[in-house]
Amino acid sequence: MPNYSKFEEFLKTQNDSINLKFSEIENIIGKITPSAYEHKAWWSNSPSHPLMKVVLKNGWRSSNINLEEKTISFYKGTSKKIETKKIEVVVTPKENNINKSNSNNKICVITACGNKKESIALPAWKIYKSSRIKAVHKRKNDEDMYILSAEHGLLPSEKIIEPYNRLIDEKRVQELIPKIEPIIKKYDKVIYFKAGARKLYEDCLNTVCEKTGVEIESFGFGFMGGINELENRIIEAKGGKIRKKIVKEKREEIIRMNNCEWLHNLLEDLPLLRYPFDIEKLPDNGVYFFYEKGELHGHNSKDKPRIVRVGTHREGNFKSRMKDHFIFNDSKMNFNQNQSPPHDRSIFRTNLGRAILNKSNSKYLKIWNTDFTTKKNREELSHLRNIKFEKEIETKVTKLLHENFSFKFLIVEGEEGRIGSKGIESKLIGTLSHCEKCTSSKRWLGNHSPVSKIQNSGLWLYQHLADEPISESDKKELLELVKITKNWINLQLK
Repeated sequence: MPNYSKFEEFLKTQNDSINLKFSEIENIIGKITPSAYEHKAWWSNSPSHPLMKVVLKNGWRSSNINLEEKTISFYKGTSKKIETKKIEVVVTPKENNINKSNSNNKICVITACGNKKESIALPAWKIYKSSRIKAVHKRKNDEDMYILSAEHGLLPSEKIIEPYNRLIDEKRVQELIPKIEPIIKKYDKVIYFKAGARKLYEDCLNTVCEKTGVEIESFGFGFMGGINELENRIIEAKGGKIRKKIVKEKREEIIRMNNCEWLHNLLEDLPLLRYPFDIEKLPDNGVYFFYEKGELHGHNSKDKPRIVRVGTHREGNFKSRMKDHFIFNDSKMNFNQNQSPPHDRSIFRTNLGRAILNKSNSKYLKIWNTDFTTKKNREELSHLRNIKFEKEIETKVTKLLHENFSFKFLIVEGEEGRIGSKGIESKLIGTLSHCEKCTSSKRWLGNHSPVSKIQNSGLWLYQHLADEPISESDKKELLELVKITKNWINLQLK
């Protein structure tokens, strides 16, 4: 098994460019896959192959790939100023605008399936209720389109299928790989729009493309970010020339990722609180950031925890919000058939319980999702409850929070500045959800959540995920909030 991290160490010792034989690379990292000797795509400037992922991450690029002589060159990529404004690509598909060397490339466009489906048999692109799939279908031009399905593998977008209920997992990925290979082999390049899909789908395609030597270009962020680039990427893959003009659009993904790293760094100096903590030493108002054991961010310091949830509260309710999450008073566990359980007062607890139940395929999930704070539900549905079982799940949730979660906070006064689409909470969530480097671990409990937005985002959240990230003016405000919070904490210690 090659150790690609050794090549990263090797690059750090080099100057601006190097020429290497394939055998020299194997001396550094170990034996590489046979497809690297057969396909130029393995060495292309795409992070779909493991070695090039390391190369690109460190600011290098490949060139002069010679399969006959088994040699390759690497050079340090030049840095370009990133604009926060966006581009729309306008293409005139005239014959003389096509690069003849690429014009015969056979391209296919792929995106992952969606969780919600229609209740009747329909063409694949219509049966999923996902706006992402419909948007890809609209922009695929005349290229073949497939939907990567946990049930069917690669589905032609026009194939009529019945509704089904199956989630992807690592075992299923391994089962799908040999089924997908013969289809992928028919193409010169795969364009995969990955926004809004679990990473397992991308991993599946990357494995198949590496084995077959087919080039793959993956892009997209958040839930629909980058969709307007799809047609242009298809035309570029076919050798088309493009002309760009500036229009209003969403920010570039790299800007979002930098914002996420900036946010994690900003909070580093704030104290990390774990249970048990003194609830009375919390402020009256603020925004809190939850961290989870085993979940690390993907920025420069990869051994540091990543934020898995951002939350806030109504005016003056910070302390009571934390009590609802952590359960400081055992009396809250003494609920009966006609009283609401603790998780009805905390969506965080609700989501943790959902994942626990769904992981074990429990049929009690429907009852857990019922809000018993309403009189109507208590009167009409209480007879369906199993209070003993509910208390067992509530106890597991409490234990999880006490043992696996910690949090930091910023003092933020003014409810309007905290909550909703105009508050700082939504921008913080948008910043985290659009960062590709901060992904969930394979063991993350949220991978078992029945809520697809939680699975896909790697966050214990499903609101504000598509919202805009923090701006430069927001950063200035957050810097000031950190100062205010540190001063407040210092006063508490005196």
